[in-house]
Amino acid sequence: MKIRITLLLALVLSLLVTSQAVAGPGKHIAKRAAKAACRAELESMGRQAFRAEYGRHAMRSCIRAHRAEAIEAVKNAAQECRTEREADAEGFAEEYGTNWNKRNAFGKCVAQKVHEALAPVDEEAPADGEDPAPPASPAP
Repeated sequence: MKIRITLLLALVLSLLVTSQAVAGPGKHIAKRAAKAACRAELESMGRQAFRAEYGRHAMRSCIRAHRAEAIEAVKNAAQECRTEREADAEGFAEEYGTNWNKRNAFGKCVAQKVHEALAPVDEEAPADGEDPAPPASPAP
């Protein structure tokens, strides 16, 4: 009986470890990017309109809707970063690395490129040299 329990426990643990290995760090970046996009959408639309758009579990539904786009952005960003790293490894580490040994350069590069790819384009951005318009004050 103890052997069966031990084997069952080992099987469950191996499945958990395998599923985490398959998910990989790119999935984590994609989920965070989708969540950030949904937060921005919530702030721009307002709570009522956001809930009307996505239903009862609006944030969860929004994240699921944006997940595929975010995963694609992570894949593209990772490929761009690999190409850039292969061209000049030392320059790549110097440009993107932030810790003492610059070994976090690839993750920082991917995160930066995903952020750029998923950031909404601000059409009202001021031209160089112009001051941005002051933010509108909230209505009382």
